[in-house]
Amino acid sequence: MSTFTGLTTMVRGIFMNQLSLNTVGHNITNAGTDGYSRQSVNPVATMSERRAGIHGGLQVGTGVDALSLTRSRDNYADLQYRQEATYKSYYDEMATYYDKLEAIFNDSGNTGIADAMGEVFKAWSALSTEGPTAANRETVIEKSKIFVDSIRTVATQLQEEINAQYEEIHNKTVHIDETLDKMVDLNRQIVAAEADGSMANDLRDQRDLLADDLSNYFNLTITEDDHGAYQIVGNGCMLVNGFDKLTLQYDEKGVASSIYGIDYGVNDHTIKIVESNQVYVPSSGILKAHFDAIQGCKDEIDHLANMAGYLMTALNEIGRAH
Repeated sequence: MSTFTGLTTMVRGIFMNQLSLNTVGHNITNAGTDGYSRQSVNPVATMSERRAGIHGGLQVGTGVDALSLTRSRDNYADLQYRQEATYKSYYDEMATYYDKLEAIFNDSGNTGIADAMGEVFKAWSALSTEGPTAANRETVIEKSKIFVDSIRTVATQLQEEINAQYEEIHNKTVHIDETLDKMVDLNRQIVAAEADGSMANDLRDQRDLLADDLSNYFNLTITEDDHGAYQIVGNGCMLVNGFDKLTLQYDEKGVASSIYGIDYGVNDHTIKIVESNQVYVPSSGILKAHFDAIQGCKDEIDHLANMAGYLMTALNEIGRAH
């Protein structure tokens, strides 16, 4: 074994230790980076050299080299996180909606519908027990007007909340489509970077961070093709297929809600897949929560309409009797 062979072995060891130190430094400096996965150098003994010996051939070691540089990432944990993130985001968004609904129907200041309804019943009770005096009639009329104004105010606030929910859907649809564009771009970069057999760890971290973000909006199924590109299925639609993607677009024009049979005083909107002109219906996540919140507001408007219609009919009959 020559002197130069020994020096080469030592140089390999120095380079290997330098690579390990560089990797440790990279891990430390990215400790606070969102989505970063700790990286590890996997060493392997280099090919030995055959040398002659007294009792036959010898295999003499030539040092160490890096087999690979890998991420400390658990694919199963990623899968579990994305599944649960979809449901958590849905319920977090619905909790926010219920907080808004509670504020709309707030009766803590004696100014809500419940208080106005109570005053109406008090006025009618006085009318029935004290007789239909001019004062009692006037009180019934004034209290009824306040009650009607309370219903109208709440209905208007519900309509405004519906519009606000649609605006959120609009903004999030734009964000999702931009994220899908970034996902396709990262697919291209990763496939190109890994063409020589290496692993584009930092690019993969960025792509997984985008996948984690998308999992908040709808249920995702992610697979990786033979070249390292992601394929993303969301609610049964292949949103990303390697270097290609579908375009999600918010229907800005919308249609009057009356076209569906009930006029809620708002325009209804949908999310469409541009390439097929099909409506995209999310089944979970933040987008599903927004559509459920819109339906919840419409249900509350229906309840108000039914209550107002019943009271109008019943009180008119009582009024005619007096």
